[in-house]
Formats: sequence, C-alpha cells, structure tokens
Amino acid sequence: MGIKVLSSPNALLNISNNTISSIHPYYSGNFGSTGIIVMNKSTNAMRGSISSNIIGLSRIGIYLSLLDKDATAPKLNITNNNLYFHLPPTQIGSDVHYAIWSDGCNNLNISDNSLDRMYPISLGLSQAMYGLYIRQGKNIDLTRNSISRFGTAMRFQDNCSNTKLQCNNMIACEQGVFLNDATTILTTQGNPSTMEAWDNKWTAFGLNNNRTACSIVNPPIGVIWYHQGTSQPGSSNYTIFSPFPSAGNFIIPYQNSFAGPCSNNQFTNDETAMQNHVTEVVDEDVNYDPASFNEDKYKDQVAAFEYLYDNPEFRNTDSLLLAFYNQTQADNIGVFNSVDKLNQSGEYINAISVLNGISVENLMEQYQKYTLG
Repeated sequence: MGIKVLSSPNALLNISNNTISSIHPYYSGNFGSTGIIVMNKSTNAMRGSISSNIIGLSRIGIYLSLLDKDATAPKLNITNNNLYFHLPPTQIGSDVHYAIWSDGCNNLNISDNSLDRMYPISLGLSQAMYGLYIRQGKNIDLTRNSISRFGTAMRFQDNCSNTKLQCNNMIACEQGVFLNDATTILTTQGNPSTMEAWDNKWTAFGLNNNRTACSIVNPPIGVIWYHQGTSQPGSSNYTIFSPFPSAGNFIIPYQNSFAGPCSNNQFTNDETAMQNHVTEVVDEDVNYDPASFNEDKYKDQVAAFEYLYDNPEFRNTDSLLLAFYNQTQADNIGVFNSVDKLNQSGEYINAISVLNGISVENLMEQYQKYTLG
C-alpha cells in the first residue's frame, strides 16, 4: 500500500507530489495494492486536495470513501494526477482494476487527471479495467480528464445525480460511459437553458465501439445529452463529441448543440481527428500543461508513433511524418514497440534480449521496462 488516511481531524487534507509505484500484488483482490486510500471515519467533511501525484503499477490508483459529510463545504480536489496502468492483458488477472474509485462520496472535483494504459485495448476488459468508477456520488465535477485504453472509461452506479461530465477525453477504450443498472441516476449532461454541450470526446473509438453503454436487461432512466454534431454514425456531421453508438439505448441525444467550454471544438470524425493530432505532435504544435509537460509530450509521441506504425499509407504522405517515424523507431519508443511485437509473436527470448538493452530515460519507460520484463 502507498498512502492511507482514515480521517482528517482538522478536515483539511493535502496529498501532493508523491511518486508511488510497483505496489504488489497488483493483480490481488484486496485493497493492499492501492496507491492512495482516503476514508473519512470522522464526522467532519474532509476537504483539501490530492494533486500532482504519479501512481503506477497498482490494482487501484486512488480510492476515496465517504468523504462528504457537509454539502456546503468546498469540494475536495483530485487534480493533475498521473496514473499509469501499463499492464499487458496477461498480467491483469481476474480482479478489477480502477484508476480512480469514488465510493459514497459527494461534492468532489476530479479534474485534469491523466489515466493511461500503454497497451492497445483488448476486448473483454470492459469489466476488468475502469478509468473512473463513481458509486453513489452526487455533485461531482469530472472535468478535463484524459482516459486512454481502459476497458471502461467511466462507470456509474446508484445515485450520481448532478454529476457533470465536461471536457473529458476518452481515447481508444473498449467502452466509454457505462451506467450500471436501473438504480443508476445520471442527470442531464449539458446546459438546457443555453443548449450548450459539455464537449466530452470519444477519440479513436471508431464507428462500432460503445461510446455509451448500460445493462440491457435492467437499463437506467434515459439521460438527456447535449452534444455537437449529429447522433448517428454515417452522417457527414458525425463527430467525436457524439455519445452514440450506444449499447442499451439509454441516451436521449440533443444533437447539433452549441459548442461548450472546451478549447478544441473541431468538427471532424475520429480518423481525421487522430491524423490532425499526430501531425500537431510531429510539428511540435501542441500546447502542453507546464505541470505535466514531459509526461504529456512523451505520451503523445508514443501515440503518434503507434498510429504511424499501424498506418504506413498515412506516414508516407508527408516527409516530416516519415522522418519522425524513422527517428522514433530508433529511439526507446520504437524499441519498446518492437519488444511488444516480439512478445505478441511468441518470441520471448528475443524480446527479453532487446528489452535488456534499453537504457530508460524517464519514469514511464522505467514502468514499461518493468512490466515487459
């Protein structure tokens, strides 16, 4: 276990700038393999922040329980944390993994967190790898979180009314937003008075993945969802902001809504959005948050290389794209990619030999070398 707080006598909490990694066994079903646990056993509302922590190789990144006792107090902030779950499917085990799990908490601000898996998503992880799991949590702001390659990006259970999903980017997950059953309440997403969307994005989901899903046998009450563009794929105005396709049909879409508060409101499809972003990464035309500049830039370079690796016809359309690909292929990013491909083809001895020759250059590569070894 990393950090555990059972109560805060003065009701003020600050857990910041910690690096917590390799909490074994990360495939265990108990809470011992958790980066940060905060449970409120006092009668006071716990307020403050959990921010700028780096957590990797754990079963649960951050677990929060019963943190709200006073709805009038300022919200507890869970912000700017980087959580890395670089586990291949063979090491996930049978127990569920959670990046951030909020259990019975109200009035939280969960924003600007990066939840990332380096491995392409494998089908069957929707019930095994959760980015954000909110159970019985009201008045929670989920804002500008980036969730990459999880089985389920966000799962909601029980009463989660007045919880706002705004400017989140779900990237290449097996499914996006999942509502557990008929008891799950997620209220209107968007601003009915202004017809403004809240600009959540489903990037690199394709046309057939479940951007939203629910229990088909026991579906929840429908959720009104304001969004840019049209709802259904196949339309020229179908965009990364649409909550469709939906498994279970619980979304009540209000399409062609006004653009909301996010800065990158491009009207485009998934493939074009990905190609545009790859070009921006190669041209070094991305404005990263200074607080997480190195991590965000590195993750973008990995994603750009993987896309160019899988799409040779696109990388050959531009000399700069090809030069970036060739250079990155020779760097650690490309070497890690080759190790992964060797493992996938069953060439384990060759993979270990190549892996042992890598000199890591940052903490993310250190995690990656450890998990591949």
